[in-house]
Amino acid sequence: TVADRTVYIGNSGLGEGTLFALDGEDGTGQWQFVTDGELVAPPVVAEGMVYVGDLDGTVCAIDADEGTERWSVLSMGHSGVRRQWTARRCTPP
Repeated sequence: TVADRTVYIGNSGLGEGTLFALDGEDGTGQWQFVTDGELVAPPVVAEGMVYVGDLDGTVCAIDADEGTERWSVLSMGHSGVRRQWTARRCTPP
């Protein structure tokens, strides 16, 4: 996912996921955020926040500039998170 000249990519494996923010001009790492479960879909970026969902059913809102968690919530589980994120309809609680 690309927004405001930043590339956001997720990597999953061994039961956890990592979200990376890279400078879109030179690829320099800006920050990374580790989740407790593997990521289920590409990140969604809106209004200065990056939203990711993991296999454990947790949805996290991460500050796009700092890479810090603003909030997280346990959702209805893996299949529900996948539907929300692939449809690009995630709405903060």
